[in-house]
Amino acid sequence: MCLVKSASAVQSIFKEATNLKKLRHKNIVELHHTFVEGSKLVMVMEHAGGGELLEFMTKKGKLSEYECRKIMIQITNAIHYCHNRGIIHRDLKLENVLFRDKVELEDENNDFFVKVIDFGIAGVCENGKQDKDNAGSIHYMAPELFEGVAVASSPALDTWSLGLMWYSMLYGTLPFYSDNESELIEKIKKAQLKFDKRVPVTDECKEVIQKMLERDAEKRLDLEDFAEMAYYKYEDAEMLELQKECL
Repeated sequence: MCLVKSASAVQSIFKEATNLKKLRHKNIVELHHTFVEGSKLVMVMEHAGGGELLEFMTKKGKLSEYECRKIMIQITNAIHYCHNRGIIHRDLKLENVLFRDKVELEDENNDFFVKVIDFGIAGVCENGKQDKDNAGSIHYMAPELFEGVAVASSPALDTWSLGLMWYSMLYGTLPFYSDNESELIEKIKKAQLKFDKRVPVTDECKEVIQKMLERDAEKRLDLEDFAEMAYYKYEDAEMLELQKECL
């Protein structure tokens, strides 16, 4: 729920909610109904009881490339679906991905079925503003958002966040990190992307991440192009064999 502070805020929220209710994808938590009760907006959503991806990663540390790819393919499919309908998530991060079912830390048979949540609702609920260009967690924000000029919401913003999520699941940390905000922004804008050689990851996976974390938004990997890459199309058995070759 969120507080509704004005009539214009109500209008903006329901406009956003109307868009969200049109989304029907197996990897997106479905918004069933919204209504205002006093000063609160109530959203009735599909239940995903497996917990946050971030919480799982905090306990697990990092995932194998096979597991990461299995999760990220689902997330990118969901976001690609949204982009094709003119919807930009704007706040992709590990916290905004839920497991549909409970997952176990040491269970090799986890299906890792995930659901993406929070499509701009937080930004709408804050002071009634919609489509905030700088919405989202600073650690996951694309470098063009720190250039001091207005940046229109675009699919490239989500792609950058996807690259960060993929990297963090593989390596157990974000590629650009600092507790100091100014230093963090400088790293996001300029720091070299490095891959820890001690972590077994295929060159194909590194290539995908590098293209997602291209600082030039115009050159950043488009999810349409990603879906045409051989790495996207591998069957699970093929991915397992590739992973074994890296060990």
